[in-house]
Amino acid sequence: TGFLPSFWLPSLDLRVLAYSLGITLLGGVFFGMAPIKSVIRLNLVDAIKDGSRGATAGAGRRFASRGLVVLEIALASAFLAGSGMMIATFKVMQSSDPGFNSGQMLTMRITLPEERYKNQQARADGFRQVQDVLAGIPGVHSVLVANIPPRTELVPAVPFDIEGRDNPQSGSRRHVAEVIANAGFFEALGIAVEKGRAFDASDRLGATAVAVINQAMARLYWPQATPIGARITINGLPRQIIGVVATVHHSLLVPSEMTPVVYLPWSQQGAATAQVSIRTGAEPQAFAMSVRRALLALDASITLTAVETLDYHVQQVWVGQRVFTLL
Repeated sequence: TGFLPSFWLPSLDLRVLAYSLGITLLGGVFFGMAPIKSVIRLNLVDAIKDGSRGATAGAGRRFASRGLVVLEIALASAFLAGSGMMIATFKVMQSSDPGFNSGQMLTMRITLPEERYKNQQARADGFRQVQDVLAGIPGVHSVLVANIPPRTELVPAVPFDIEGRDNPQSGSRRHVAEVIANAGFFEALGIAVEKGRAFDASDRLGATAVAVINQAMARLYWPQATPIGARITINGLPRQIIGVVATVHHSLLVPSEMTPVVYLPWSQQGAATAQVSIRTGAEPQAFAMSVRRALLALDASITLTAVETLDYHVQQVWVGQRVFTLL
């Protein structure tokens, strides 16, 4: 079990074991006693006298028994076909191309202490310093700061409104997957900017709130027009769309070409915790100690957790699915 994440580690629940054993024993006794009871009550004299009726009844019982066998085979075939389709689906999802370069990356979770980084501006500046320090490590090609790793289980979704359109306020509101990322995110992953521009240093706190959307969202909500310059509202804050990028698959469990995604600039968020990823020129895990030293030199109060390669992170996501498939 060394390759299993903590939440998938198997353990024995004695209550479940006792319940399962009890049900098994009771079921065996009940279904085992039923035939014995029918044999005990059998009157051989009456059975001989009613030979013809017994033959007819026996034929009826044989027909019912054969019908049950046919039903069991049909159900077993249906379950087998469903299992085969499920396994095939998992294989396709695991081997799907994300649409960007995800090789040689080390991911980690970094948290800035709120006692020292008390407001949004301080936290935005703090992560800018983190990015600069990590980028200065020899062999590090690029640094990504985001709310999720480049590939993860599911991307969080948020409701949004489009300015100038009817926007339902009930459970039927529009939702979009939300990725919050730093400037250079698209370039580092090789995600093409198809219209407009990506984030840059001008997209900071206090400046115009902006957003970049993927091609799937542009086709869904602006099929006959350009979304550049359109305004959307997310979490009560109006934002101007400044760019459209190619549709890629950040989510491992929902690899759909039609998933709309909105990208927001990390520099305008000021969150205290970020998922930081670095692309390296050699084995990513070998850079873990250098990352720890660099952050310790920057600020010893910064919390660093979940340091792992992106490939390992992806493998961990699929562990649970593999366990269920094997079962």
